[in-house]
Amino acid sequence: MRLLNVSDLQSFQRAIARTACHSDAWQVRNCAVIVPTRAAAQQLRQTLENLVLCEDLFEGRKVLTLPELVTRNDWYSHMHGRLSSAPARLTEFERDVYGRAATLDAVAAGAEPPFKLRPGLVVEALALYDDLRRQGLTIDTFERVIIRDLELGADLDRGARRLLTQTHFLVAVFRAYENRVLASQHLDEHGLRALLREVPAARPFRQVVVTVPDRVAESAGLWVADFELLQHLPGLEQVDVIATEGLLTAGFRERLHDLLPGIVEEQESDHTARFPILVVPDIGASDLYFTSRDREEELVAIASSAKRLISVSREPDHEADFSDELQAEISDRAAIVFQGPLPYLYLARNVFDSLGVSFQTFDALPLAAEPYAAALDLVFTFVTSGYNRASIVELLKSPHFAFEQECRRVSSVEVAALDRQLRKSQYIGDRQLLARLVTEWADIGAVERANEDFRLAGHAGNVALRLAECLSSLEDEGPADELLDVLLDFLSKHQAPELLGDSLRERNLRAKAAIHGAIQGLRDAHAQHDRAQCKFGSLVAIIRRWIEGQTFTLRTGSVGMHFVDSRAARYGNFSQVRIVGLVDGEWPEHPRRNIFYPSSLMNMLGWPHESECLNAARAAFQDLIRLPTERLALSTFTLEEDSIVRPSTLLEDVADVGFSIEQEKVRSEAVVSVDETFSSEPTEPWVVEESAAAWLELRRTRSPAQEPVFHGSVGCQRPRTYGVRAVERYLDCPFKYFAASVLFIEDEPSDELTRERLRHGLFVHEAFRKFFKDWQDDGYGAISLDNLPQALEKFTAVVDELLTGLPVGVCALERNRLLGSPTAIGLADRLFRLEAEQPDDVMERLLEYSIEGEFEFKSHEGSRRVRLRGTVDRIDLRTNGTLRLVDYKIGRSPKPTRAIQLPLYSVCAEQHLDGRKGRKWKVNEAIYIAFGGPRLSVSIAHRDDLEAALSAGQERFLNAINGIERGDFPPRPAELSLCRSCHYSTVCRKDYVGES
Repeated sequence: MRLLNVSDLQSFQRAIARTACHSDAWQVRNCAVIVPTRAAAQQLRQTLENLVLCEDLFEGRKVLTLPELVTRNDWYSHMHGRLSSAPARLTEFERDVYGRAATLDAVAAGAEPPFKLRPGLVVEALALYDDLRRQGLTIDTFERVIIRDLELGADLDRGARRLLTQTHFLVAVFRAYENRVLASQHLDEHGLRALLREVPAARPFRQVVVTVPDRVAESAGLWVADFELLQHLPGLEQVDVIATEGLLTAGFRERLHDLLPGIVEEQESDHTARFPILVVPDIGASDLYFTSRDREEELVAIASSAKRLISVSREPDHEADFSDELQAEISDRAAIVFQGPLPYLYLARNVFDSLGVSFQTFDALPLAAEPYAAALDLVFTFVTSGYNRASIVELLKSPHFAFEQECRRVSSVEVAALDRQLRKSQYIGDRQLLARLVTEWADIGAVERANEDFRLAGHAGNVALRLAECLSSLEDEGPADELLDVLLDFLSKHQAPELLGDSLRERNLRAKAAIHGAIQGLRDAHAQHDRAQCKFGSLVAIIRRWIEGQTFTLRTGSVGMHFVDSRAARYGNFSQVRIVGLVDGEWPEHPRRNIFYPSSLMNMLGWPHESECLNAARAAFQDLIRLPTERLALSTFTLEEDSIVRPSTLLEDVADVGFSIEQEKVRSEAVVSVDETFSSEPTEPWVVEESAAAWLELRRTRSPAQEPVFHGSVGCQRPRTYGVRAVERYLDCPFKYFAASVLFIEDEPSDELTRERLRHGLFVHEAFRKFFKDWQDDGYGAISLDNLPQALEKFTAVVDELLTGLPVGVCALERNRLLGSPTAIGLADRLFRLEAEQPDDVMERLLEYSIEGEFEFKSHEGSRRVRLRGTVDRIDLRTNGTLRLVDYKIGRSPKPTRAIQLPLYSVCAEQHLDGRKGRKWKVNEAIYIAFGGPRLSVSIAHRDDLEAALSAGQERFLNAINGIERGDFPPRPAELSLCRSCHYSTVCRKDYVGES
């Protein structure tokens, strides 16, 4: 065994090549090089090919065979495969099944769990067991060390007593798990390790080259048990550990001599090593790194720099000798290095693709972020929610499934119709209720052929009902394998075919195969080892946790900049490197803490102190910035999801390295992105290609953007009968009027809260209309303090009658709003007391009074007759010949500067009621009853100023009418805040001013 001490990563890579690449192909095939990740193996493979085959590292000896480049887990898999007639290894799902069964065994044996046994905790308990065994500890040692420490304070410390109970339970679980594994005659990792020490392999590894440190210095490093295996593995002839001097000095040397006693250290010298040039921002400051606003801007700056070089090279007067520099800048040997792949790999697709800069990645992405994982979650929610409305609609809309009825797929129009009908029915779930609704819609559709919405909703409802019936067996408990068979059958029957032209087809197929394979693996594990009754919800939690913890390796692109993580970058050979995301919390990474025990107890079991991990992280960073590259740049940012982040403390060490400094200069001001091209003047057509270039040329030849037709002018409109509310909508925003009253786009509320407010408003209007009608029919006039109790009693009877047939929850809510509760006054009480405090001699009340016809309105330009229609909530006719108009508002009263409703109704009422009861009527009061405002009663003006208010309202109305008839419908809201709740945002071209 020997330790090769190298000075930097260039010497590190060359040492790997010299040690692992032999002229004897048989010896190379029996050599394993242990690397941290598969992405690192991919980078090392390319580096070895360059060193051995291209750079002629062995002076003319061309070696075509490379050793096995393996991660720690792959190393164990390879060794298991080289054994003759070895027992099968337990799958991850079989281990999970054994782990959950072991917890039940422990409980049955009398061990009391101090927490609720959730699937995630069972997995964490197994992870702790694995870590203990990998640390070279037995269960007895764990029990002795922890219990000895906790028993000292258990009598006085409640926390210590809880940890003591937890330890007894975990020990019982670990022993029950070992018994189950032993009885299965299968191997887990620890059983395989014991077998490898005793049984020689048919074709053993003769040499192992360890290029990773221990777990203290690297989360993907080797454990104590791995180093012990290296000492006792039959057939292993040579072990080489390769590490940099910085990492060894940070503590790895001492730990390694303890792990591999007798290892011989050799100094590996390489005089060709040199520092890269450090590229810094050209801003006249002393910063040695670039600072961006966020991660996206960080990548935009990098991609823009490369794209500008491409843009400059395409200019007609560009010098020919620039091509070499261009190739050096954007060649396949340029790399962007990050600590973690997310969110950089997702951002790269948007940023680099939009700028037309090629890139390549080979990294592990989270399976949970794949679209098919979200589609599977829709199925889970569909069942576990009791088939509620949202889950039905979302499942039917999913493009990952194909749902058919009578050999025809459900359309989006049918799903939308189903959503509307379910809302109207106030459906919140239940399969039997869904079946009843679908039957009712079918009956209505058969009678009312003109009602297309019921027919469409019925078709989609039948599909949803059939899906619910297919999954109905998941509502009850059953053996896990049978429940999972139902799920697998559903997924296979209804999966949508992949589109051949889809660029993500292969990726979607891989993600789907991984998820289906996982469910199948869990099903097989339960079928063989645990057929106890369970609920589908518990299986959902297990599958979700597994998906959240899994990654799958994905290769994107084959040319362009490399996106690599810091572990893989140590093995790469690049001409230029930019290390990104250098913020506190990522560089260095926070160590993962054990969820069961504090660090003080884990340190007693051999877990490292945080200071040891930090020293190793600093050493690894020092090595990384000395990568064998020509130019190096460092980058950080200041905002992460609107939170301020600090630069990494590791950047403090950069100034001590002694880099040669080069300031980065922008060589051209050329536009680099399609967005910049389309928004700049003059446009640069050579920046875009193919269809984008054709589209740009079409855009350049279009009509001037200043023409009125592009800003809401549609030409003259014929006079019509105008609705008062529609004209108010024009005053709010002309485009809203155009969308609703000219294009007739349905004004459907976009959220549940808005729909609830509308329904509540209709109910309140109907309750007060019916009350005042009954009150008047019974001979009552004004409400006074004397008849106030009778008014409240009659109103209560009206509300109770209207609430009949509504859902219980809605009934309680509306009753409390209108009639009050012990903690709040009802709307009726507030309104009736207001009227009782201002008694009036009311002759007659006109309720929900319809006004329609041609009326005369006046403005400063003269008078004009306009056809108008509207409905006044209430008109009180007084004995003195005056009118009071009342309009109910659930929220606040409208702003006087835009409101026209009551002013217009007042003018129309005087004309419409002229001659009623042989009298001429005059409006002397117009008020809003604003139930949601700070004041209940709001008059449009004082009585002395009423005429001026009516004149101002007519002026606004006639100006709006003139704008409508001119065809002026620009997106010009009276207040920008109105855009936030506008239902026409998807069809509006907001070119007014700024952003809302």
